[in-house]
Amino acid sequence: PSSERPLQRFIVYVGPSDLRVLSRLGHDLTRAVDLGWNWMRPISELLLKLLDWIFVVVRNYGLAIFSLAVLVRIVLHPLNTSSLKSMRAMQQLQPEVERLKVKYKSDSQAMNTALMALYKENKVNPAGGCLPIMLQMPLLMALYQVLLKAIELRQAPFIGWIHDLSAPDALFSVNYGSGLFPIRLLPVLMAGSGFLLQKFTPTNPQQAPMQYMMNAFMLVLFYNLPSGLVFYWTVMNLASAFQQWMVLRQDSSAVVVVEPSGGRKKIG
Repeated sequence: PSSERPLQRFIVYVGPSDLRVLSRLGHDLTRAVDLGWNWMRPISELLLKLLDWIFVVVRNYGLAIFSLAVLVRIVLHPLNTSSLKSMRAMQQLQPEVERLKVKYKSDSQAMNTALMALYKENKVNPAGGCLPIMLQMPLLMALYQVLLKAIELRQAPFIGWIHDLSAPDALFSVNYGSGLFPIRLLPVLMAGSGFLLQKFTPTNPQQAPMQYMMNAFMLVLFYNLPSGLVFYWTVMNLASAFQQWMVLRQDSSAVVVVEPSGGRKKIG
């Protein structure tokens, strides 16, 4: 009869947020796994599957994270090299840029013309260091989301004191006020790898204090995050530092200065 209430059916799933299990069940249940924004999900799902494939070979999620981080660095190497060379060139040009700013401080048009000539002669794009980094961001954001939420890492041991990659590591705890303060080693190692990376990253000396503050901020930010994510970030920093050391070791470029008479001279 029309007076009766309509029949309603519900699907209830009780179990872990395992993407593999949910995908087999259908009904779009994979949406229950938080892998970031909609545009990021295809990248996140691919990375999670890749992590599982690596685990099948190495049989340890800590080693799988290490392998995945190295693989990502290899894939991103061309972009990272392009960004580093552009940053290195801008660093080398900085003294000449400052000289031109002083020389043409009362004539902004002449200063811009001189700067563009300097960049053109040295084949440097002022935004060249930022664009490759921006292109890497979707992949890095997806990796962050995967390692933060992956159920596969729950209670997964790695080595020594790291017994659960889905939880923060803890060497021991010390009395602090009315409670205990955990002493974690991985975030400290991550901060150290950040300082090492900074050493091989060309930057304006005036920006160095900001970089040191950023590393300290990252230590605080990552201190209570899952050890799998912190370990991944540490490996990425070390791999990036090694790549940048290799690029800088091979870089022997010199600055070309355009003289007012039309002549050119090399500096460095």
